[in-house]
Amino acid sequence: MAFVSTNCKLLCRLSCSANCGPIQLARMSSATKNRYECIVVGGGIEGSATAYELAKNGKKTLLLDQFSLPHTKGSSHGSNRIIRKTYEEDYFAAMVTESFQCWFDLEKEANTTLFKSVPLLVPGNIESKFMWSAKDNLDKLNYNYELLDGSELRKRFPMFKHPGTFSGLLESEAGTLKSDKAWSCLLDLFVKYGGAKQENEKVLRIVPGDIITVESISGKYECDHVILAPGPWASKMTKPLGLDLQLTPERIGVYYYKDREYAKHRGNWPSFLNYEAWGEHKIYGMPCHEDNGLIKMAIHYGPTIDPDARDDVGEKKLIQMETNIISEHIRKTIPTLEDRPTAWESCIYTMTPDWSFYLDRHPEWRNVIVAAGFSGHGFKLAPVVGKLLCELVMDKKPSYDMAPFSILRPMKAYHP
Repeated sequence: MAFVSTNCKLLCRLSCSANCGPIQLARMSSATKNRYECIVVGGGIEGSATAYELAKNGKKTLLLDQFSLPHTKGSSHGSNRIIRKTYEEDYFAAMVTESFQCWFDLEKEANTTLFKSVPLLVPGNIESKFMWSAKDNLDKLNYNYELLDGSELRKRFPMFKHPGTFSGLLESEAGTLKSDKAWSCLLDLFVKYGGAKQENEKVLRIVPGDIITVESISGKYECDHVILAPGPWASKMTKPLGLDLQLTPERIGVYYYKDREYAKHRGNWPSFLNYEAWGEHKIYGMPCHEDNGLIKMAIHYGPTIDPDARDDVGEKKLIQMETNIISEHIRKTIPTLEDRPTAWESCIYTMTPDWSFYLDRHPEWRNVIVAAGFSGHGFKLAPVVGKLLCELVMDKKPSYDMAPFSILRPMKAYHP
């Protein structure tokens, strides 16, 4: 027995020596290197906020994006974004309240400034559903606002020319966020907390299971949880997983107009949502964060596109059509603006029929989490979105009711 035992030990040592040589050790090292607790696919503002939350909570996390970060291919770039509590839906309004604080905390953490106080004006008449529904919701949540009659509206904001029958809902505590800077801050802090970031690495396939395999153009990774936040590419990534989500990528033109009387209006420009005030076109705008006399404006819809061919939609004709619509709006309502833009850019909205988000586990694989369909208003909420997705990963009770974000929710088209 002793002889057998000795030989067994010897054979074991020989076997280990043979199997754990430099090649095998390299394989083990590579496997360990490519193994994560969480992988976030998509490094836009929602994916970056989620990766930041996961890393901050001690999760070994990899962030994958098909482009260099940050980039101008999706929905997260640009000069600034409106942050507001003026919503028809009480759950969005409640989430924004926390989101304000999250952005303030991020400013302290990154030792920078992201928020600028800019009031939000929603003009309308007695038939303006969005304005009055938002007012009712602000009342219900006990949020501060002012309701300006026509004469007060003209006195406070002389740059606008509204009919005498119009009033205005004013949210004085609203603001704008420096979007490019906010995005970069989240990416930097994610890395600071130990996160790994792989750029220019397109994901080709997700193989679900207890251990998930993520295959990219550069190799394979394994993880316990994958969070899919690929922006306009969400349908292309979720359909192979059996999810036929109602998602429509739309190309949005964003235009910058000069205020000829900016010296007089400086410091008094509000952001504005003219969703119903002037016909069918849902136009919004805001003063640029840089205080350069430019007003950023856009129409809150656009043509359906393939995100891999964003600009292949007759760009020249589309720009002409959009600027004609906005120029007519300017001549009627904001006559101090030049009616031709000095600059323009484009981005992509990923719309759901009800303009709400998908923040949910896959119905079959609980460790596959989908974050998509932010419908042109998700930037302001990114810190709370990241928190909620982190809670799903960690099996914590979500901070908010997740029913409005269910993949399986009844879907009704939204028309503000």
